[in-house]
Amino acid sequence: MLSTSSPVFVEYGDELRIYFTGQQHSHLVPGGGGGIGVARLPKERLVARVAGDEMGALLTRPFVLEGDRLEINADARGGLLKVEVVDVMGEAIAGFAADEAGEIREDGFRLQARWKCKRGVGELRGKVVRLRFYMLHTRLYSFCLAE
Repeated sequence: MLSTSSPVFVEYGDELRIYFTGQQHSHLVPGGGGGIGVARLPKERLVARVAGDEMGALLTRPFVLEGDRLEINADARGGLLKVEVVDVMGEAIAGFAADEAGEIREDGFRLQARWKCKRGVGELRGKVVRLRFYMLHTRLYSFCLAE
């Protein structure tokens, strides 16, 4: 039997920690030994969209772009991640197409999306866009638009 502390998640540096007690018996059976434990996981990495052996694509819902930089929380070590910015209909915006996108092949919490044109997403501020993530052997946790 396991019981967690309250609050369940404790932020500690770049980690989330879950402190718990464990018993060698179930709820209604007395006796047995027990102990205290901690589970640790990287902050902001509870859930991921995972791409395997074949190139996959994830298309976001339309949203109003606010921000100057697109930062990605992903693990693409041994894989590949590219991002394109598209309009509401799914057509690539000039300069932000997948074939112009820089390849991300690393692990990080704030990986910067870049394009060959060296333009930033800030020039699209206020426009309704979608993002299409192309992934191979990658875990995509989240993305954000930063100032």
